[in-house]
Amino acid sequence: PLPPTQGNPPAKIPTTPHPSPLS
Repeated sequence: PLPPTQGNPPAKIPTTPHPSPLS
């Protein structure tokens, strides 16, 4: 099993430069 990535953002959730329109 791979160790938990520390110091790295979750690749599952990409950081969007703009706020989501659904919010």
